Amino acid sequence: MKKTVTIAISALTSVLILSACQPSTPRNETTSASTATNEISLTPRANEVVPKNSVMVGMQQPGTTVLLSLITLEKEGWVAIHENDNEKPGKVIGSQYFGPGASSGVITVNPALEKGKTYFAVIHSDDGDKKFDAAKDLLLKDDSGNIILKNFLVLSAQKPD
Repeated sequence: MKKTVTIAISALTSVLILSACQPSTPRNETTSASTATNEISLTPRANEVVPKNSVMVGMQQPGTTVLLSLITLEKEGWVAIHENDNEKPGKVIGSQYFGPGASSGVITVNPALEKGKTYFAVIHSDDGDKKFDAAKDLLLKDDSGNIILKNFLVLSAQKPD
């Protein structure tokens, strides 16, 4: 019973953290912004300009998974989790293939995310083989030539009861 309650509390806490930390508008920069609402909508609001390619990710817990709240892709591609290399995307520690359109997802990483560190979720193209290769599946850029990415922080681990 205690284990079930702990799992339920952990899941609820993760959902609350993700919904409270979603950015107001997906942008291609390394800062996060909070919104006035705590809803994640896969449908744009009236008069809202949604980028062709974007990724939204909130703060994460230490561990081997990254929860992506929204991925928008014009064509199929990859979201890769990169270590922080002097405030730029470094080594890839996990990736997941996504089809075109809007979706959410989970990426498994190895090594595990570490408390207090910042990582990057970066969109990569797919070279057509649906197998991730950082050398072939290039970083996607927006119309201004900026790499499409979002940074995120790993929070302290939750303490067991």
